Amino acid sequence: MRLPSSVEYLSSLYPTVMVRGDGLVAALSSRSACQAIACQRGYLGVFNQNSDDQHVNYLRSQRLGTNSIVNRTSINLTKIVQGSYVDVDTRGVSSGRYGAIVWNQDGFTFVVSGVGSKSDIERIARSMAKELPIRK
Repeated sequence: MRLPSSVEYLSSLYPTVMVRGDGLVAALSSRSACQAIACQRGYLGVFNQNSDDQHVNYLRSQRLGTNSIVNRTSINLTKIVQGSYVDVDTRGVSSGRYGAIVWNQDGFTFVVSGVGSKSDIERIARSMAKELPIRK
């Protein structure tokens, strides 16, 4: 797992860490101990690089438009790590429009999803990509 070095924007959110399939996710909510979708603001996650996690595969999908992915942009997170910024419009679902960055690094897939503006998400993802991984 890699964590961001700075959490200024995230300091107003409450994390709940959970195992999701073959991944570890820190779900971020606007209220403490709230699991309802209305409280969720996004998540930081790490998955096996060949994960079959539904959301990870959705973000990796190359099809635009038909699966609510509006735009995909390559983004440099470090000099050697490149990811994709994915602009998603869920068309009326309670989570609404959100952005996510997904990238592969050190044999894992990392995701920063829906935690603010595009610049907030980029700042968090870059910080995570630059930090040393937490090992067992």
